[in-house]
Amino acid sequence: MTVFRLEPNRTKLDDPRWGVSVIRETIWVDAGSENEARDMAAQQSVLMSPTRRYEKKEMSPWYDFSLTSCCPDKANNNILEHGVVVRADGDPINKL
Repeated sequence: MTVFRLEPNRTKLDDPRWGVSVIRETIWVDAGSENEARDMAAQQSVLMSPTRRYEKKEMSPWYDFSLTSCCPDKANNNILEHGVVVRADGDPINKL
C-alpha cells in the first residue's frame, strides 16, 4: 500500500461541494491507488444530513481533481493502517 496526501485547493473552498464534507484540510490515507484514496477520504468525511426525496445531493469534493490534489507521500509511507484517514496532527478522522 501507499500513503496518499490529499489536499484541498485553498482557492476553491467556497465551492458548494465542500458543504458535504466535514474535513477541509490536508489529510493522509493508506490506499492501493489514488482512486481508492479519494474514495476513502470521501466516505470518511461525508456530512450526514437528511435530504428530501428529490433533492440533489452534492458529490464529495474529494473526488474532484479541480478541488483537491492527491499524490503519493513517500515521506509518510508506512505510518498508517490501511483505510485509516488522518489529519496533519496524526489524529484519525472518525466518521460522524
